[in-house]
Amino acid sequence: MLRRARLIGAKINIPKMSSLELPIAKRPRLDSPTTENEAPTTATATATDAAVTDVSKPVKLVIGVQEKDVGIKKFCGSHDGFSGLLKQRFSDFMVHEITPAGKVVQVEHVPVQAPEKKRETLEERKAKQQKKLEEINAVLAEIPDTDLATVDELLKEAGIAEKILNVTRSDDTIESALAFEDKEARAEVHGLVRRVFKEMVESQTTAEYKFVFRKSIKTTASARSNTNRFFKLKHGAPELHDKVVANRVGTRDNWTHFTLYKENKDSFDCHWWMSKFLHISTKSLTMSGTKDKRAVTVQRMSVYRVPVERLVPLNKVLRKMVLADFKYEPDRLWFGTLSGNQFHIVLRDVQAGQTQDESVIQKSLESLRDNGFINYYGMQRFGTQSMSTHMIGKLILKGDYAAAIKSILGPQEVLASENSRPARELFASQPLDPAAALEVMPNNCATERALLTSLVANPFDHLGAISKIPRALRLMYVHAYQSFIWNSVVTERLDKYGMSVFPGDLVIVNTDSKDSNNETKRENEEEDQDSEFEEDVAESEKKVRVRPISESEVDQFSIYDVVVPTPGHRVRYPSHMVESYERLMAPDGLDPHNMMRNVTVFSLAGSYRKIMAKPADMQWWVRKYDNPWQPILRTDLELLAPASAENPQPGSPNNDDDDDKAAHANESNAGNGLPRVYDQDEIKPGDRTAVVIKFKLGTSQYATMALREGLKIETSRRGPAQSIKFADNYDEAVAKDEKRYEELGYSFAE
Repeated sequence: MLRRARLIGAKINIPKMSSLELPIAKRPRLDSPTTENEAPTTATATATDAAVTDVSKPVKLVIGVQEKDVGIKKFCGSHDGFSGLLKQRFSDFMVHEITPAGKVVQVEHVPVQAPEKKRETLEERKAKQQKKLEEINAVLAEIPDTDLATVDELLKEAGIAEKILNVTRSDDTIESALAFEDKEARAEVHGLVRRVFKEMVESQTTAEYKFVFRKSIKTTASARSNTNRFFKLKHGAPELHDKVVANRVGTRDNWTHFTLYKENKDSFDCHWWMSKFLHISTKSLTMSGTKDKRAVTVQRMSVYRVPVERLVPLNKVLRKMVLADFKYEPDRLWFGTLSGNQFHIVLRDVQAGQTQDESVIQKSLESLRDNGFINYYGMQRFGTQSMSTHMIGKLILKGDYAAAIKSILGPQEVLASENSRPARELFASQPLDPAAALEVMPNNCATERALLTSLVANPFDHLGAISKIPRALRLMYVHAYQSFIWNSVVTERLDKYGMSVFPGDLVIVNTDSKDSNNETKRENEEEDQDSEFEEDVAESEKKVRVRPISESEVDQFSIYDVVVPTPGHRVRYPSHMVESYERLMAPDGLDPHNMMRNVTVFSLAGSYRKIMAKPADMQWWVRKYDNPWQPILRTDLELLAPASAENPQPGSPNNDDDDDKAAHANESNAGNGLPRVYDQDEIKPGDRTAVVIKFKLGTSQYATMALREGLKIETSRRGPAQSIKFADNYDEAVAKDEKRYEELGYSFAE
């Protein structure tokens, strides 16, 4: 069933209490720092923390990776910022993929399921089998005796035709007494048996050139024949019950594209479950990019040679997922082939100073809209444990694979999987006995188990063990180190030269990509694909060329044009920032001018990334509410729900990225005419304040970094700088959202 929510931030000892005594559940509060244009570095638990958790024992703060640890230190705006609770409900964080054509992907039509077929009773099955047997006997009874005699004569064995006849009524096999070495004679026998016994008997030749006869059974087709049947259905394609789907899918082709709606689901969990129910390899399913887990997300996917008729029924068995809007296409969706994502984010219990001045909110969000944000790599790039992924990447790039393995397998104060702690402590105490740690390492720790399994076979082959980690994860470690250096260099660049363009800054002069703002578009997607990740990085890196800005050109460019490279062997460093790269990497024993490695996957070419980013089509709404669980955003499924009992079929919303439509202001453009954002008159007013923010970002741009700038907050998932309030609201959030869907007539399968 549902896992307990992972605590974000400090570990707090809470006295045992009954469910009736538990405090009101809270999500993380994102609070403002105390200084202007500098991220907070230290903080302590507040009085509010104690009030929320009713702590009677000393509070133990467990610190994970902080922004300052990965080079995130600057803000670009001078506004005050404000604070709020993020992701209290899954529907408080919505992500809609944007296609390369600029269309925001929405669920337009939920397919109607065909009526379930009545299950046969045991008596009905027996009667059907008896009827089939009678039909077979009737056909066999019509075989002329002369034909049976011909079979005996050709096989040179008296009575064998009668034996073959009896084979059709049992599961037995018989073998001819004589061998037939002549190929033409064998072919004549095969043809005669097929004709006489009406293809109810199969004949095969043994290695000794004898014949084996058995009953012809129509078994399940092989994978290859299933693939061919995708195009060559004997009686045409099965009829689609939903006529809307049937009219939209187009002509059957190699790839079936569809929209995936998911809620509180990891993208690769969805991948795995779909492949399991379809009985196909996960490599047959592709997507343009991964999406957040604790969120409601909508994206396009593609699957190879699986007809729509097999996909529609999955909605009855997939939990927290809906497949919709099917279309046959000749090509797959490649990872990274998207132009960005659209976000709808709700911040609850917003605090804007002592007087709750809404002008503070307006000024903060106007600054974000007009000035943008520093395009830092977000905290999710660096993991959620005490040992940041970039520290492991540093060890791998240095070639210290043994130390990298110890960092991955060793005990840490903050762990993504707390149940792995005993195995980690065992490995630390007995590093030469990896089998002992492997025995107690939980199955869900796939990376750790892969390392330990390799060490059991080859205890001193540390590079071999690292190679057993999925390629995407190996890449993630080393790219995290590149991201750390990029963040740190950008912070120094802004410290030295501010928001002004400086001679020697780099700008992109040409790219084959449609959107040069997304520099190496596919490199920074937070993904876990297999070999495609490395291939996409290599392909995109070839397309970008840069040049330095001369002193006479400074006025022709803005800070939004300037790019900074990640360290690599194929990038050009800004002449005035080379010293920063060298100084930052020297303590790690690395050289920005020597990024080639003997292991190809760790030989980093580098890429270019813009210093600044601006959210597009940004809007926001302020709502007053009383109930802490008050719904504020409607999901795609809610927008498609029937508006009345007289309209039983779901509607089809229009694309909500058309700024020319008057309805766009509050997005009241769905099938049932309801707005995406609840109007104030739909909400019981109260003392609580919520802010809904909508914006679009390009690929490799982080919504958390945009929020960080607008709210002036620390985005570390663990740590005191956020003044995070802790309680477990995971199960309650699930129950609240599921109840809403049941009321609307939707049901997610268990």
